[in-house]
Amino acid sequence: MRRIRSDIRGLFMVAIALLACAPSLMAMAPVGPMFLPHQNRDAFDPFPMILPAALHSGEEAAQPAAATAPSLRDSLLQVADKYAGETYIPYVWGGDAVGSKRACEQCRACIGMRHHLKVSKQPASCQACKQCGMDCSHFVQRIFREAGLSFPYLPTMQLKHLTPAKLRLNNLVDVGRDLHLAKPGDLLLHKNHIVMLLDKTGARSGDFIHVSRLIKHGKVGGVEVVHDTDLEKYRGKVLRILRHIAIDQADKRAPAAKPLVLPPPSKSYDQTRLRIVRAE
Repeated sequence: MRRIRSDIRGLFMVAIALLACAPSLMAMAPVGPMFLPHQNRDAFDPFPMILPAALHSGEEAAQPAAATAPSLRDSLLQVADKYAGETYIPYVWGGDAVGSKRACEQCRACIGMRHHLKVSKQPASCQACKQCGMDCSHFVQRIFREAGLSFPYLPTMQLKHLTPAKLRLNNLVDVGRDLHLAKPGDLLLHKNHIVMLLDKTGARSGDFIHVSRLIKHGKVGGVEVVHDTDLEKYRGKVLRILRHIAIDQADKRAPAAKPLVLPPPSKSYDQTRLRIVRAE
């Protein structure tokens, strides 16, 4: 009995000694991923820390470039700029075709021989003009269409007399007659002609593109860009400024530029004293 008690007492003492040495033994034990090579730690870590690759390499994380789509007005002007160089396209009354350069040259040659006919009679006399040729109204309508802006064909005479409500039904807005309100991409309606404004160079002056038979391309006419001219002297008074309704709505949604407000200058003791001396 005494022997059993002695053995129990011995085991109890050994257990107490082991508990007292446990922290030191645990610190010495090579357990876990801390002693593994760096490249193998994550394989044994149940909760690995996921960091951006740029932080591992010591570089700043690359920010994705924001996709910036051009505005509707920019898209419209890009299409107009494309046609600015296609001066070989002749003016054809009622025409709305852009064919090959050869077809355009054939149309120009035919109209040149029949220039004595009325403008409305020339297309019927020149079959080649069915392949290439435009008038002013079809030209601006084509630019809108290629820019992805819905705009039905409307003759110049009809555009002059449409009410604002009917203009909106045709995706147009009447801006008025004041040239200060005109913006690039607007249509300037004259008595018997329509042009597209490309840029403002002054209060009443600017650049525009149009198709006309009364230009430097002889008796055939064609595409022309007019630079820095008085917009009311080139073809007479502007009767209406028309803007596509989608562009007008985009302009209204755009945030207005906040006026720059400068803080008042700080009044130092010397400045105040100088102001008082001057007042005396």
